[in-house]
Formats: sequence, C-alpha cells, structure tokens
Amino acid sequence: MGLLPGIKKSVKEFGFFCIEGLAPFMAGKGFSSKHRAVNKVLVFAGGGLGDLIWVLPAITSLHKNYPHASITLLAAPSSSAVLELYPEQGIINEVISYEPRGRHRGLGAKLLLVRALRKKGFDLSYAPGRGEGMREEMVMNYLIGAPVRLGYKQGKTGLLNTCALEMSDNVPILRQNLEILRAAGFETTEESVNLEVPHKGIESAESFLKSWGIKRGAPFIVIHPGAAWNAHLKCWPLERYIELISALTRETGQHIVVIGSKGEMASGEALFRGLEGQDLAVNAIGKTSIREMAGIISLSGLFIGNDSGPLHLAQAFDVPAVAIFGYTSPKQIIWRKDRCVVIQPRDTGPLYLHQYDYSRDASDTAALESITVDEVMAGVRRAAAAMR
Repeated sequence: MGLLPGIKKSVKEFGFFCIEGLAPFMAGKGFSSKHRAVNKVLVFAGGGLGDLIWVLPAITSLHKNYPHASITLLAAPSSSAVLELYPEQGIINEVISYEPRGRHRGLGAKLLLVRALRKKGFDLSYAPGRGEGMREEMVMNYLIGAPVRLGYKQGKTGLLNTCALEMSDNVPILRQNLEILRAAGFETTEESVNLEVPHKGIESAESFLKSWGIKRGAPFIVIHPGAAWNAHLKCWPLERYIELISALTRETGQHIVVIGSKGEMASGEALFRGLEGQDLAVNAIGKTSIREMAGIISLSGLFIGNDSGPLHLAQAFDVPAVAIFGYTSPKQIIWRKDRCVVIQPRDTGPLYLHQYDYSRDASDTAALESITVDEVMAGVRRAAAAMR
C-alpha cells in the first residue's frame, strides 16, 4: 500500500474508532418490538453472496412482523443478483447498491451514502455486519439515524446498536442472524433458506449441460475451486483440484462441471491446462449467469468446493456437499450439517472467526495446503453413502 492510501486508511479508521469510543453515551435506549410503530426498515447486507443468503430468512421474518412496512436492502450488486432466486423478493421495496470494496471504499463516499439514507427516515435498521468492516458498518448504521438498530457486538464494536447480540464462534451465522431478531422480541421463521431456480433458469442450465453431452437426469458433480473474498486464503491449491477431478472421473465415470465467476476465469484456464485430454471435465467458469449457475448446482448430485457463495447455494438447494475448510470455521458457515461433509485438518491453528480486528498471517493457508486429495475423496465417498 502506498503512502497516501495508507494515510487515508489510517484517518478513516481513526475517525470510526473515535465515534465508536463515544458509543456508551450515544447509543440510546433498548428496544421492545411491542411498543414501537415501524413503517420503514433498512437491511444492511454489505458482504458477499453467502452473507446475503444468510440474511434472507431475517428479511422474511421482518416482513412477517411488520407486513405493512417498506423494506430497503443495502447490498453489493454482485450479491443482490441472488434475489432472482428468492421467491419472496417482492417484499423488498428497494435495493440500493453498496460497494465497500469499490466506489464506497473511502470515508467520503461512505458519508455521502449515509447522508442519502438518513433522508429516507428509517424507523428500524437491521445490520448483522461482523468481521472486517464491522466497525465501519456499525458506525454508518448509527449515523443513518434509525432509532432502532439491531446487530452484533464484539467488544466495544456494536455498542451503538440499541439491541446487540454477542457474536458466537460456534453457531451458524444464519441462525445467529435470526437470534438478533429474537433478542429484540420478534417472531422468526425457521432456520432455512428458501431459494428456487426459475423455470427459465433450469431450462438454460439443462441446455448448457446438454451442449457438453450431459443428458437430462444424468448424474454429474459440480466443483467450485475459487472464492470471491480472500481467495488466496480460502482456496484449496489448484493442483489438488486437478488431481481430484482426475480421481473423480476415474472412480465415478461422471462429468465434472467446474463453475465460477468471470473474475475466476484466469485460474480456471490454468486448471484446465492441467486437465488437458480430460473429456469428462466441463469448464463453466464465467460462462453462466447466477441463475444458470444455481440451476446447474440444483440439478447436480454432489457439490465440492471451498467456503464461498456456491457452497451456500448447494446448502439452500439441499444438494449433498463436500466443503473444504482451513482458514474459516465450518461451525459458523455450515447450517445443513446433515447434507455436508466438512474436510478440515485437526490442527488448523487460529481460525478467522469473523473478528472485526483479525490480522492475517502468512501461515493462514497452511491448514488448507495440508489437506490431501485422498482425504477429499474419502469425504466424497461418505457423502455418497449418506445419500443412499
């Protein structure tokens, strides 16, 4: 990082730190859902695809508690595409783009966004931010001005919320997102994600698969070797995926459809150079919309991948999965333990547990690199046995 960007980052962090330090004097009173009229709700979902998926049950719950209130969703464009798969998307009245790693990265851009949102006069804001960026989001949530602010807390971070739940290291985040609402006295939905692939999405997925010789109803496996956030820390080595795909085709005789975003195409090309001559491997990286990708996952018999958005789609669609973990904790990520085999070394070292003050270390990838192809294949066999 250059000198000027480094100074700007330090100034921004110091500003948020100072506001947070005044939290005990600024937060206001607690909240009882039974004694306040709520007409405008803001849902703050500034993370990736998985983060938004985990928030959807809470959005459903907020609507059921306040059916006449308008709901505004603040989300990244790359994540909000998943709303195409959300049957209840009609309960969201407005979606506003938020790009914390893009055009809203700087302090000035964040404050301009806060100013625009403040004018809307929200009665309640729900901001389940955690991990990196948590401090910024909690301060922004306070400045937006809703008298009722629901979210997490870690140390002093989160004290600006009027109802704050202590973040847990060993409970699925989807469940914790609903527990925030329960702590405020709301009734909540069941702890599951209601996603559906539209008929046209299934048709497009079947057409794509057919072009690669995969007939309707034929078994195939989906692999996602990438990740959108902190990919260098969350991705199992590419050469292991090459070995894994070769082992899977030998053992199962099934097609292996490799999925990913356009941003993962370069690594995908490297992977397929290593698979030259492998006729059963299908390169779908960057070639499908999120709706088509979801259709492919929903039609598959098994999903294998890192901790990333497509893994959460597989869980939502009840597809058996083998999830490869090393840097993050499956206890916070996996909510369908009955349908997911987790591969993680016993000796992982310190894990990223969505701490707002986590500092990366070069050794963070060591656990992932220690996982062998044989271990993942054993997980595939366990998943197959569980399906019988």
